[in-house]
Amino acid sequence: MDLFLRKCPLLAQLVSFVIRRIGSPRVIGDFVLNFAPLIRAITASYTPHNIATLVGNRNEDTAIVFVRADEPPVYTSAFKILKDNKRVAGLGRNDHMPPGCHSLMLAFSNQSDADSFAYACRNHLHLRYSTQHHIRIRDHISNGTSVEKLHESLSQMPYKLGFEVEKTVADFLLSAMDILSLKEVILSLQAEHGDDAPEIFRSFSSELAGYSASRTKRRKHQAQRQSSQESLPSLLRRVTQQFIKEHQKPRPFLAPPSQSGVYLSYHLILTPTRYVLEGPFPDQSNSVLRRYGHPECFLRVCFQDENGSKLHRENDCCIIDLLRVRYRSILLNGCRVAGRQFQFLGYSMSGLKEHSVWFVTPFKDWDGKLLNAQSIRDNLPLGRFLQTLQTTSSFGCKVVSSLLWH
Repeated sequence: MDLFLRKCPLLAQLVSFVIRRIGSPRVIGDFVLNFAPLIRAITASYTPHNIATLVGNRNEDTAIVFVRADEPPVYTSAFKILKDNKRVAGLGRNDHMPPGCHSLMLAFSNQSDADSFAYACRNHLHLRYSTQHHIRIRDHISNGTSVEKLHESLSQMPYKLGFEVEKTVADFLLSAMDILSLKEVILSLQAEHGDDAPEIFRSFSSELAGYSASRTKRRKHQAQRQSSQESLPSLLRRVTQQFIKEHQKPRPFLAPPSQSGVYLSYHLILTPTRYVLEGPFPDQSNSVLRRYGHPECFLRVCFQDENGSKLHRENDCCIIDLLRVRYRSILLNGCRVAGRQFQFLGYSMSGLKEHSVWFVTPFKDWDGKLLNAQSIRDNLPLGRFLQTLQTTSSFGCKVVSSLLWH
């Protein structure tokens, strides 16, 4: 593994870890062939302030350094002797990273190499470093079975509550198995508190994450909860009681007037390595929502880079493979949120410039007729809000073109 500091086109420093598979030269007759330059390497690049600390494992059997990070790195792939840098979605060229996998575990052949690596990080990159004899690894990686069970459970909850529950998985606060263990408690929360259940669960999520955005305070808060050995059901019950107590207090008689043409919008942000659920946020209504209602059945999907900027082509790094592997299937086959299957619906020209499109999940209108993305497109004239091409695949081509040239 190589470590180096480089400048990116935006003049920001990046700490880059290059992972190469080590292969032995092959002897064919009188020739020795070294295939190392032809082995594709994966580079994980962090901005320095996103690296929280380095932790070394003082174990006689292994020499490991953990790179603890608060945000995911940018992954690129390239051959050593070819200038063919490509953006990829993770350590595997065609593999997606599980939620919350922002850190790296670096294994060294001996302790001397690990110490040299740690010395370079401390003295040249000014990264914090500490050692521990035993490092606890939280395995939040969910297999296919647990993910299917998670979405099945979420589908049994009202969408507004299921959205808040899945947020905790996307934000790496809870695992799929945690949610499955809490299923009956969450369903009881909905049965007892109805429309207040999503807000109560949002408070529960805030309690898990810590109220402060400060890294140190947040971890201290989590450590305090863990040290008290408070179970997740117990914590949820405590948050529920606090919510009830707060809402029993007298409130002002005058409530702010509701704004016409404003609805609560649910957002899905897709980056190369993760998905983020945000909202609901107040947003301006449009002709589709005014005609069909059911704003909770519409999802604003945005394609972004890891730092929140628009994903775009770079002169020294191709993103075509990333678009194909990461985004194509979502545009063509849709995505699941809170146990509901959402399909591409359309886009506005202003939204397309921001790489933002609309998805919808099937719902029944006021007459009991089942509507989906295709039926809505068939019955709605193309206007300033909703524009669509004849096929989703041709829309995908337009999005790819927009991502490449803007």
